[in-house]
Amino acid sequence: MRVLLLAGTAHGYITAHIADPWTTMNDGSLRVREAAGLLQNSTLPGPEAVVITDEGLPDGLAADKESVHTLLEHLSQAREDTPVIILTRDPGQREAWSSLARQYLGLSVLEYHTPRLPIALVKQALAQLADRQRNNGLGSGSLEMRFTPARESEPGELKGKKRSFLDRFRSKGKDAEAIQSTDPLSRELANISRGMSRVVAVTGHRGSGLTSTAVNLAAEAAKRGLNTILVDMDTEYRGINLYFSGFDEQAHKDEHLGSSLIRMLAKPQDYRTNAFPVQGNLWMTTLSYGFQDKRAIQQFYTSEKLAGLLSALRNNFNLVVLDLPLDAMRQMESALIHMDTFGLCVPNNLYSVLSTLRNIELVLERDSAAYLNAKTKVIVTRYNHSFRYHGDLFTPEKVGELLGSGLSDSFRYEPALAGYVPASAEFDQQIESDIPIVNSGPAFERAFGTILLRLMEGSG
Repeated sequence: MRVLLLAGTAHGYITAHIADPWTTMNDGSLRVREAAGLLQNSTLPGPEAVVITDEGLPDGLAADKESVHTLLEHLSQAREDTPVIILTRDPGQREAWSSLARQYLGLSVLEYHTPRLPIALVKQALAQLADRQRNNGLGSGSLEMRFTPARESEPGELKGKKRSFLDRFRSKGKDAEAIQSTDPLSRELANISRGMSRVVAVTGHRGSGLTSTAVNLAAEAAKRGLNTILVDMDTEYRGINLYFSGFDEQAHKDEHLGSSLIRMLAKPQDYRTNAFPVQGNLWMTTLSYGFQDKRAIQQFYTSEKLAGLLSALRNNFNLVVLDLPLDAMRQMESALIHMDTFGLCVPNNLYSVLSTLRNIELVLERDSAAYLNAKTKVIVTRYNHSFRYHGDLFTPEKVGELLGSGLSDSFRYEPALAGYVPASAEFDQQIESDIPIVNSGPAFERAFGTILLRLMEGSG
């Protein structure tokens, strides 16, 4: 069945989850104002349903209402019973569309109250549409649907029967949407000490792939049943926004959400109000691109506030993953002792090794650098199997060996290897599809599963 998806920049996020019997007519992002012209000039059959989200209505209520009216007029002429569903988190939208709904009986509005459009809502709407299509169409009258989200689980709560995998860490949490792990690392992970929480700081020099690593480690941990929160401490670039499409767009409408990280640092006990629930037992906190209150950042982005936040999060999550670039450690130096393990991201080339060591020397005092050295496990990112060093293959083990070979007085001991992430042409697709690359296949699942195991072993 053909659905026309008018979701703007949320197109990739939604289409990644749409399955049979529905297929999307448009391959790229589309807004309502562009839809009527596209349909008029198309020689293909028209849609059997239209789904519109807030991201597809970016022009303000008056202009968007006119665009929707134009689209409905076109659909009425082409096919009388084509249903149109508007999914919105704006409670005023239902009233705004009421006059159009009286003219066009196939128009329905569904509201949700989370910062991000729940995929469960999209699936529910399409499932009910498909059912009505199979039962001789909509007939007269608008489609009546209500979305009742599942009760949110507190971190620490487990629904239903416990699985054997990571029971010692798992508390509460996952819903039907969470992606399950399929690799065979469970027996090794099961040896990790019972009942402990971990704070893992993923770090490295900028450009080393640390944000992607932090995102995928958090996704992998959540997949394995760990209640996980991802904390973006990179207030300069805020790169985690790229991996969770819709966060920044929703933050434009919700000032409270846009300042999530600052609110978390200010009142860590209110994490449920201030953090962003991504899916199942995965949460995140960052700043939106639009947040520009430098005074608030100066006031709350401190070692003392971070130490308080980590203490609170330990009591509610099995795993806290920090995206913490090396140059951001300068402001957070006295909070480093509150972190159990550092995943140091270093690609397998000499430039990256030297840049990493130089960054450590510039940013940290010697005692802090020694603590970092003692708690570090190396993650070789963008690993290239063909790279060489002095004629030999530049293996992941060689990266750790060089880091501790005396090239820097601040980093004297060879760190253990957590694992490596293969270089891949598909790397950028995780940003476009909003699906972390760890969920793209067994190779990346195995890579990040191994890294997760090594980072959590012996920490705490």
